[in-house]
Amino acid sequence: MKPARRGPALAEQIYVSLREAIITGDIAAGTRLREVELAELVGASRTPLREALSRLAGDGLLTPLEKGGVEVVDIESERDDIHAIRVGLDCTAVRLAAERVTEEELGTLWALVREREEMDVSDTEGRSRNNRELHDLIRRASRNPRLVTMIEQYQEFFLSAETLGRLTAEESQRLASEHREIVAAMAARNPDAAAKALRDHIERAYKSLRSSG
Repeated sequence: MKPARRGPALAEQIYVSLREAIITGDIAAGTRLREVELAELVGASRTPLREALSRLAGDGLLTPLEKGGVEVVDIESERDDIHAIRVGLDCTAVRLAAERVTEEELGTLWALVREREEMDVSDTEGRSRNNRELHDLIRRASRNPRLVTMIEQYQEFFLSAETLGRLTAEESQRLASEHREIVAAMAARNPDAAAKALRDHIERAYKSLRSSG
């Protein structure tokens, strides 16, 4: 973890840093976090640290201990449940997006599809960025900010540059072609087809990542 920079967003910086470390496993499940030690580690006072820890507990990533401090939960044991929630939310978003997406947004989505298809499989950073931009735009096209916020709580548990790097070239190419199917269904203004295409896409990606992990 990097020391947090002082400023009005100090608690936010600490929150983001700790959340990433927990989700990626840099801070292992079962680790006890103590305010005094963390304050020294991030170079911050205990007030913004407490705010960050409270948010992480609210996210279900930390659990309070009777003798003080908090403990990192076992995210891996909950990953299947988190995945199921993410599928339901994303399919709801794409159904709405198929009805509400603008022609300009469709143009951007098609550009992302073509960019992904032309990417080298070794470009994990580029594929991660492209995947994030495409799915983020689909969610925003739902015109449902509350739904988008809910999805954002779960998306970082899955496809990152590191996890994409575990996919085979064939799996990566297949996922790229599935992006085309999703956008085509949206362009046809077909919510059912868009939801099915997205559900199949997420399920296949999750299965591939679980088997390679």
